[in-house]
Amino acid sequence: MPSSIDSLFTEFGPTKYVYFSDNTNVVRRIVMDKTKWPILARDMSIVSRASSGMGISQLNISIGSDGNLLAGTYQFAYRLRNSSSLTTTKWSKFTNPTPVIPQTYVSGTSLNYYGGPVGSETDSSITIKIPISSGETSGTFQLIDVAVVKNNDGTNVQQGTAYVFSVSNSSGATTGYSVKYDGNQSEYELSIDSIVAAESPIETAKTIAEKDSRLLAGNIKYFDRRINDAEAKIIEARTIRKAIDYENPENCSKYVSYFRDEVYRFGISYHDEYGNWSPVKPIIFSSFNKTNLSGAVYSIEITTGSINYDENRIRVAAPTGNQGVSGFVAGDLILFNANLGSSSAGVSGNISFYAEVGKGTGTTGQTLDIVCPATLISKSIFRNVNPTTITGSGKIVKAKGNEYNHSAD
Repeated sequence: MPSSIDSLFTEFGPTKYVYFSDNTNVVRRIVMDKTKWPILARDMSIVSRASSGMGISQLNISIGSDGNLLAGTYQFAYRLRNSSSLTTTKWSKFTNPTPVIPQTYVSGTSLNYYGGPVGSETDSSITIKIPISSGETSGTFQLIDVAVVKNNDGTNVQQGTAYVFSVSNSSGATTGYSVKYDGNQSEYELSIDSIVAAESPIETAKTIAEKDSRLLAGNIKYFDRRINDAEAKIIEARTIRKAIDYENPENCSKYVSYFRDEVYRFGISYHDEYGNWSPVKPIIFSSFNKTNLSGAVYSIEITTGSINYDENRIRVAAPTGNQGVSGFVAGDLILFNANLGSSSAGVSGNISFYAEVGKGTGTTGQTLDIVCPATLISKSIFRNVNPTTITGSGKIVKAKGNEYNHSAD
């Protein structure tokens, strides 16, 4: 039996609306302005949909030298806006702080650090690339609102205000749209809380009413966004390493890492089309450890000079095996077995350990670095024989997981 429809008519300034609910869909509205018709069903919902990207990648932020930004840090969020239906997407997440410094960074210089007083005038600009999907091009959303949080006044007071400016969405493709922020935009103020505060995940409402210019909904049903453990499957994991020059201010926000000798827990959270996040579920690694091997065996050769005590690594030629060239990449976990021999007396035998692949790609004509446990490759193990004189041959097997077992607690 069809649900009954509850509706009301209201005005906000010069704009007139009809709000209605049917206990089946989210609360919707129609703009009573025929110049904005026809209105698609997806544009009637008063609950804003999330943008496809939900945020700006730090790798898609760059600093230029054609602006007037004050020295400090800047964070960005965005939403897409339809100028006809007056609908918007939800605000995205804010980016990491991007630093702007008075002194121009030049790669390869011998300066100990770059910096200067916060609030100093610079000639810097920041360009962000906003992700655009097939349903978010200029035909659907004509405007992009960008919110900026500025930390450039030299105080330790928490910022409570974002500064918003708008640009035309002239993107007709899905490769993303670049927006330059140079400090010369016309902006208005908006509370940061109104951007980051999560909305109630209301799925349906049976009745609606207006009181004191507020829309009230009754007999509400909320989205259930709980997930099952079985839905999060870990198929691959590796340690990611990258040599970074942190004198470059861009790298300070693009590449962040973890502290050594600390333990971190990881979880996963999903979001729906309205940006409602599920509760965080911890990722369980108890069945994803170094004992879970792929089975493919690859032969390796250790030649003279391939063992480096100072770098804790063994370098081998690109391995081959029953699947041809291996194609290993940095961070892959392997089981390493080798029979060592040496022209020097007293060094021989088998070594076996789990290790990570260092630099190298394992393609034809290249080498592969095996990151070794420090105690294994120490001079004491080799009985004070120079490790670079040791040769050998062996095999490696690709593994899945991490060198250490993880509990599920």
